[in-house]
Amino acid sequence: MKKSLLESNFHTLTIVKNIKLFIPLFVIFLFSNNLMSQQRNDCDNNAAGELIVNTSCTTSTFDSTNDTNFWDGATGCNSGDNDDVWGWFFATSNSTTITYQPAANRDAILHLFSGACSNTMTSLQCSDIGGDGIAETISYTTTIGTRYRVRVQRRGSNGNMTGTICVYNSTPPTGCTNTDAFGTATAPTNN
Repeated sequence: MKKSLLESNFHTLTIVKNIKLFIPLFVIFLFSNNLMSQQRNDCDNNAAGELIVNTSCTTSTFDSTNDTNFWDGATGCNSGDNDDVWGWFFATSNSTTITYQPAANRDAILHLFSGACSNTMTSLQCSDIGGDGIAETISYTTTIGTRYRVRVQRRGSNGNMTGTICVYNSTPPTGCTNTDAFGTATAPTNN
């Protein structure tokens, strides 16, 4: 009887010890998991988020994996607070073109930003011209050395977005010297 009572107390102490060890480990796991998800929601500021600016359209894979939703209060071009993918680039010319080609069964919305990453940023320009499988393109008057941010969202859906992106130096059409509020080149007026 004494032996059984001692064994029972030993097992109880072992369980209590394990629980005391488990709770802090569980809290650390929850905290680190939350930090990891926040790191994905920062406009992809890390090196992996850099988009290379080329002299012509050279595509690379640019997919969302249904784990981000950074831009609160998203506006313009039918955007919403949905799953998105982010990238960034430094402008290397005075005019840059960004083209996103979604998979055949995806409808993309493309946005361009500059400045610090914030979940309340205002888009410089956006594109949502078509439906499933239609490429979205933005051509913008850029400032050399400025960091620009690109966001792609699947229209009206939190589902994964698959496609390719290219960012390249572009030359505005000859004779275009004016720009509108969105930085788009417009023909000069003759007054």
